[in-house]
Amino acid sequence: MLADKVIELGYIDSISYEAVRSILKKMKLNLGKKRDGVIPPEHNGSFVANMEMVLDVYKRPLDPKNPVVCMDECPKQSIAETGITIPALPGQPEKHDYEYKRCGMCNVFIACEPLAGNRMVNN
Repeated sequence: MLADKVIELGYIDSISYEAVRSILKKMKLNLGKKRDGVIPPEHNGSFVANMEMVLDVYKRPLDPKNPVVCMDECPKQSIAETGITIPALPGQPEKHDYEYKRCGMCNVFIACEPLAGNRMVNN
C-alpha cells in the first residue's frame, strides 16, 4: 500500500515493494505497534494542521525561482578502539570491549532540493 501511495502522490515514479520493506526495516518502523504520548493530546489538532502545511510545501511543483530546500544536521564522532580484542576460541566468538577514545567530532550538514535533484553536504 505504501509503494502504491507514494507513486499515486507523485513523490516518485516507481518503487518496488521490497524497497519499501527494506526502508521500513532500516528505519526500524514497527507499524503494528502503538505508541502513546508522541504528540501531547492538547496539541494534536494544532500539530496536525501545521504538519499538513509543511507537507503541502513538498507537493509544490518545481519552480526555479522559488526552490523547496530541505536541511538536516547530524553530529558524528571519530573514535579509536582502545580495548583489547579477545580472539575467538573453538566454539566461542571473538570478544570486543566497548571502550574507545574520541579522536574528534563534527556536524554534517545536508541541504537538498528534492524536486531538482540537487544536494549539498558540508561538515
